[in-house]
Amino acid sequence: MSAKLVLCLAGLAMLSACGGGGGGTDPTDAFTANAQAFATMSDQVVGDGTGANPGLTHTSPSNMPASGTASFNGYAAVLGGYSSDPNPRLALVAPATMSADFASGSITGSATGFTGVNVDPATGDPVGSPANYAGTITLSNGCTGAVVGCAVAGTPYAVSATGSGTLTGDGNSLTASVPMAGLIYGNPGVKAINLAGITNGATLNGTTAVAEMSFVGTK
Repeated sequence: MSAKLVLCLAGLAMLSACGGGGGGTDPTDAFTANAQAFATMSDQVVGDGTGANPGLTHTSPSNMPASGTASFNGYAAVLGGYSSDPNPRLALVAPATMSADFASGSITGSATGFTGVNVDPATGDPVGSPANYAGTITLSNGCTGAVVGCAVAGTPYAVSATGSGTLTGDGNSLTASVPMAGLIYGNPGVKAINLAGITNGATLNGTTAVAEMSFVGTK
């Protein structure tokens, strides 16, 4: 999990919350709640980079299931910035679901219902208020390290997938296909999953862009 992604979203959530909000469907309320939940779950699963909170341990090879499935509920976050100045200009977050089929070694998932806010690339502060974004990020080619040919083959508890989609709202359009890698966590039983990655081949408002993406979920 990218600390940059977590801290950016958590900071934006707190700053956006200072602007108030409306009812349960208000974009500010949704962005604030989902961004804070994403940051909290990321800390719980991956840790915050300190010895005081190391997060969960990855599932040991001997505890990785060889059959059955697992479903995970969590969040997806995306940052977008122009390649000429890759500091984030747009931050988005949404609820996400993921599934693992341990017999086939496949990983699937998606995220929809995004809210996002424009970001000042110099300060990292939000510009304006959060808005709703249409579109879905879908995981494809997802696999565990138990699958021959998987990008993380040879490490049973590792996972990889590509998150792709177009998100539009508030005058912005971000299209990205982001290769991600991560781990399955929990011993003796599987408890959580995390994927994260970055690409220089995204498009933001018709311009070549950098996109950073992360999925995190728990059973």
